[in-house]
Amino acid sequence: MNKKIFCIGFNKTGTSSLHQYFINSHLSSIHNMKWAHLSNNASDNDLINYINKFDCLCDGEQPDFIRLNTLYPNSNFILTIRPMKSWLESRIKWILKIYPKKRKNGLMDNEFFKHPENAIKKWINDRNTYHKHVMKYFKNKNNLLVIDLTLDKNWNKTIGNFCNISNYSTKKFHNNKNLLQNISKEHQFIINKYI
Repeated sequence: MNKKIFCIGFNKTGTSSLHQYFINSHLSSIHNMKWAHLSNNASDNDLINYINKFDCLCDGEQPDFIRLNTLYPNSNFILTIRPMKSWLESRIKWILKIYPKKRKNGLMDNEFFKHPENAIKKWINDRNTYHKHVMKYFKNKNNLLVIDLTLDKNWNKTIGNFCNISNYSTKKFHNNKNLLQNISKEHQFIINKYI
């Protein structure tokens, strides 16, 4: 498949759900940060060799979408979004849940535990800046879908139609819905301070 589907939204915006959706729609999909890292740092050959293994690539935070669109000109890009407050809360909940179990060296984890307020400010700035660049680049193109999976109750159909997936999955996915613990008042205060 020369035409790829690049999911370029930040983590905690439905990237795991999209990955599962693509698999259940009988497409090969990867859910990791490697492809985004390669898009920013690898040679064209290394990037193409990796990307060509998959139809869909998810969870690649801040990939070089201009380079990807140049190398794969007829591909679709999906920018998953989410309201800022719930996105930040979800990120913090995920870090607090996953950190004790397995991730001790993740960049996002380290920056958060080192200085939570600076991390939250950085996340807001990174996201706003990246979204602005995406919207500017794709302004007069028709291969970008911006979608909030929490608001579009028929997102599977919306994405299926946009990506021309003939047998898209009708099953709803919400892979990380078990992040139910509340965040601390301190973290809530920091979030409210910057949004």
